[in-house]
Amino acid sequence: MMRGCLFFAAMAFVTPFALAKAPADLEPLILGGFLCKENCFDEEYSFAKDDGERLFNTYTHSRPSISRARWTLEGDRLKVYEDDGKALRYDFRVVRATAKRLVLQQVDSNEPPVVLDRIVEKKKAAPAKQ
Repeated sequence: MMRGCLFFAAMAFVTPFALAKAPADLEPLILGGFLCKENCFDEEYSFAKDDGERLFNTYTHSRPSISRARWTLEGDRLKVYEDDGKALRYDFRVVRATAKRLVLQQVDSNEPPVVLDRIVEKKKAAPAKQ
């Protein structure tokens, strides 16, 4: 019985993220555009790389809200800094990262997690041959 208790105690420290992806696999899943699904502070999010810089932008009603902020990835911690790259603006833990969804929990917060769905451009159908 004791062995089972130790197993469950050890499992309590493993996050869903740790079971799903290794941190090295995170960056490709974070890069791109996302739409708010739940508990967001803006409607659209963008994580990009431009000349080696990691840039974070958000949009509300198609207008920029946060522009050219910087982001870093340290294990499962995604940190967003002001545009000068010095002041920490958001400190997230990546709860889930898949090809379709990104779930972020603010560290040291009881707020529900931010849930984002990836923006996928629909391919246009090839014109019919005549």
